[in-house]
Amino acid sequence: MLMTRTRRWGALFASGLLALTGVGGARATMLIGGEPTLERLVRSSVAICQGEVIASESRFVNRRIETTYTIRADRYLRGTGDETFEMTVFGGAVEEPLPLAMVFDRMVVLSPGQDVILFLEGPPNTPEAQALAAQALDAGAELTPAATSLRPVLGEIGVFTILTDPSTGSRHVTQLRYSARGAILTPDVNSRVLQEAERRLSLRDIEPSLGRSDKIELLDLARPLSEALRRPPGLSAVTADGSLVPIPQPTAEPPPAASASPGAAPEDAHATLSHLRTLDDFAAEINDLVAEEGR
Repeated sequence: MLMTRTRRWGALFASGLLALTGVGGARATMLIGGEPTLERLVRSSVAICQGEVIASESRFVNRRIETTYTIRADRYLRGTGDETFEMTVFGGAVEEPLPLAMVFDRMVVLSPGQDVILFLEGPPNTPEAQALAAQALDAGAELTPAATSLRPVLGEIGVFTILTDPSTGSRHVTQLRYSARGAILTPDVNSRVLQEAERRLSLRDIEPSLGRSDKIELLDLARPLSEALRRPPGLSAVTADGSLVPIPQPTAEPPPAASASPGAAPEDAHATLSHLRTLDDFAAEINDLVAEEGR
């Protein structure tokens, strides 16, 4: 059964997106001049944590989808925090009470076992965000974990992934960004991208080089990934304007891995790896920026 009702989704999704981006504050101005520098990410963070994702869970909460990631901290490069903590963000995919997905640009997608450096900010505290929260509470909405949780600065921009070279054990930091409009990105998809990135690192198909970017086409990862990118029968996707888009049920089995499936993912669906450098160099640069800010 397809879900076609759109009532209230627009307003609720807009409020969630506003809470995510912190409209009206310093975080909003970071995008005006282009991509934020590492220095600006450091300045916008209340904590910078290096750790491992050990669990993820998506839930349908208050007419939105939220995903909670459990992080085990190895060290804090800025600030302090618990050895294990939860971070809840907007977006994800659920099967209950109906199969639904909530996707948008810069959405955070992580996988258990992924090593990360997180540039974390608190809930937005601008007057606009506070007024929006008060309005939602007056309307009977409840504060959900995503409204009160630490979250990466500017979504996926505030997440850096640590890759381990399988052949040497050396560790490198990269920023993983997705361009996959129309595709539903899941922890499974993200995990396969990370495996491919580490394979290329081992083969020297990607090299540590500041300012260089490497692209991984999602459809290049064969049929298992293509199937993961296919929307399940009857799944509805939440678009940027908050409306629900029903997805028709496939009428045929996907083709073998040797041929691309036209419905598996958009042609431009890819992941971009950039800013690849050694973990030691990256951590040292963060430490220098934190020390410089404290002077």
